[in-house]
Amino acid sequence: MTPTQPALAAHRFGLGEASLEASVRGDPRAWLDAQIGPADAQRAASGEALANAGEGLRRYAEFVQQRRQRREASAKPGMSEGEMRSDEEKFAAHFRQAVQADTRARLGTAALTERPFAERLALFWANHFTVSMAKAGARGLVGSFEREAIRPHIAGRFEDLLRAAVTHPAMLRYLDNEQSAGPHSRVVVELEKTPGDHGQHQQSHYSGDARPFVALHKLPGHLAKRVLLGADRSSFQI
Repeated sequence: MTPTQPALAAHRFGLGEASLEASVRGDPRAWLDAQIGPADAQRAASGEALANAGEGLRRYAEFVQQRRQRREASAKPGMSEGEMRSDEEKFAAHFRQAVQADTRARLGTAALTERPFAERLALFWANHFTVSMAKAGARGLVGSFEREAIRPHIAGRFEDLLRAAVTHPAMLRYLDNEQSAGPHSRVVVELEKTPGDHGQHQQSHYSGDARPFVALHKLPGHLAKRVLLGADRSSFQI
């Protein structure tokens, strides 16, 4: 072992360690190997509950219902600029507690984890299969997306990770895909793009477990849906 290997293990593969001797303990490879597996459950702050996808969808539907009631009560066909701004502020406030809890859980877990390599992988895949609460329909679902679709699958089969990511409500909402399960749906098409493609899908960029999903756009809709939902695929060849 060279003198730099513990530092490389801690900082390049992990999230940095205050004490290399206390964490890596002289065997960087074993330290990393021991962390391979599903990511740890996120640490919620004391007294806070982390919402699942169902709760996020319920909160969104609740806001839509409240907004409809406010507009009906106002008996106005349109909204002024001030009223529109107020509506946006109400939308942000409706989700503020859940969003702040998700943020604290993510930062707290990264800061306190004893498996920084696994945590870094979770952060990598959450960024790769990215969703954003900047999209109104995905508000309240981003934290549950990482907890439910990404963290349990970071050390398993890519197929399982991909299926969990593309079928999660956060991804479906983020790509306006909740009404489509066909092979030309954005959730699959976007995953096929690579930098520089300018919308042209190049299957040569993919290999191994990812190739069947890159080929989804070539399949009839009912077969593509079976792939995403985990049905038996022995009856056809990609």
